[in-house]
Amino acid sequence: MSSWIVAYALLAILPIIVGQNCTKTVSTPYLATSSSTTKRNTICHHKCWFWWKKQIDTSFKSLDHCSVNYKTEKQSVCCEGYKKISSGKCEPICHGCQNGRCTAPNKCSCDKGFRNWMGICVPICDNPACGHGTCEAPGKCSCHEGYELDSAKGCVPKCDPPCLNGKCVARNTCECFFGHQKTSESNVCVPACDPKLADCGSGTCAGPNRCLCVEGFVFEKNRCVPHCDPPCVHGSCTKPNICSCREGFVNSVANPAECIPFCDGG
Repeated sequence: MSSWIVAYALLAILPIIVGQNCTKTVSTPYLATSSSTTKRNTICHHKCWFWWKKQIDTSFKSLDHCSVNYKTEKQSVCCEGYKKISSGKCEPICHGCQNGRCTAPNKCSCDKGFRNWMGICVPICDNPACGHGTCEAPGKCSCHEGYELDSAKGCVPKCDPPCLNGKCVARNTCECFFGHQKTSESNVCVPACDPKLADCGSGTCAGPNRCLCVEGFVFEKNRCVPHCDPPCVHGSCTKPNICSCREGFVNSVANPAECIPFCDGG
């Protein structure tokens, strides 16, 4: 079984190994020389006694010839997309394979903590993602101006000063929590009290529809009202510990909180 696995592995990597080396035909020029001998006859006429005599002289001359010929041979070279290194091996060529290893022409296998983005190995920041920032190194974000790093959410908007009773949703922009409203003061939200639900009057809105009455007042029937202790009898508490008697009644001298009948004429 193991021999079959080895065989399949060799078949898988064989195209890669073979693909790095190619054979090309190379023509190498060289100078070829040759020589030849030429024959030359020279005819001469001269007078000998009473007649002309023809004489032929023969000479030989050697000539050298030069020509450029080409010798064709096959050479092993690196295939397209590969280059030869000092060891003589062919290795793939990649452009911009920083933070990775070039495993094939223009194909990078990125290092741990990096991912391939359009042929470039870029750092990974996904726990959390940077959002409004740049991933400078694996797991390290550099936030843009106006943002700050949150360990759980990445780069989040920054509000300066920080939001009071609100959430920073954009650069120096606060969104008030439920039951709160903005004020003229920067990034400050205060509780909102609906007069129909909480009429604070001279008191203070201390929370969403919740009044904090001033001393001498209590919150009753959705508003701050004066408090009289003891309670008024036959009258109304119009101010703290001050009873206003109904018509026909007057405050008792002994107990001002008690209104007693008044008879005109004694």
